[in-house]
Amino acid sequence: MSRGIGDAQIKKWVIAEPETKTLRIDQDHEFLILASDGLWDKVSNQEAVDIARPFCVGTEMKPLLLACK
Repeated sequence: MSRGIGDAQIKKWVIAEPETKTLRIDQDHEFLILASDGLWDKVSNQEAVDIARPFCVGTEMKPLLLACK
């Protein structure tokens, strides 16, 4: 939130510019996980895939909102 509202006390340590990456999405990609650094500080890329994948692919469709939770 400090990036969004400009927390003056930590301005010299927190920047407003997000880290971004541009990637081409093709047919080989199963899904895309968008998350803040709060998730990526605690969960590896593979852990996020292992959690979300069962909700997004397969023959038994589960509510996709559960993958987000």
